[in-house]
Amino acid sequence: MGPLGALVRKEFIQFFRSKPLVILVVWTIAVEIAICAFSITYDVTHLRLAVEDLDGNVVDLARWIGRGPVVFEFWATWCPNCAALEPRMLGWQRAFGDRVAFVAIAVGVNQHPRSIARHLEQHPVPWPTLWDGRGRAVRAFTALTTSYVVILDRDGKVVYTGSGAEQDLGPVLQRLVTP
Repeated sequence: MGPLGALVRKEFIQFFRSKPLVILVVWTIAVEIAICAFSITYDVTHLRLAVEDLDGNVVDLARWIGRGPVVFEFWATWCPNCAALEPRMLGWQRAFGDRVAFVAIAVGVNQHPRSIARHLEQHPVPWPTLWDGRGRAVRAFTALTTSYVVILDRDGKVVYTGSGAEQDLGPVLQRLVTP
């Protein structure tokens, strides 16, 4: 790097060090762009993702991909958005669970399979809860946060991604089950 490049780099670093709010805004915009970019339909049928059940048994997410519509929720026991979304997820599972698979994927951040199992004893759900301790599914689906939901159609194509407690999966699920 020449003297001009070094000067530009130095000015760039000084600017961002003095402007933490700018960094936060740029980061937030980048995350939103990434979420929007992945909201476009893309095919994940080729993925073979090994996660685990809460007993440590290997489970391949391919079990659900391309075999019918599926909802994957990236989830954590400590996540307030996940807790707020849970009643709605239960409602959608009651309405569509006979035609759509629901799977919770517990992220490997500040929790472990035992704490998840204890949480599920107090807050049972009718769908399988898997453990992504190595972050394979998180990386594959670019799950940037918890309460991140990915919906795949019957062919294994991503038709929805979103995050937060205010998501409305009903219309998407209705389109998937309507012939």
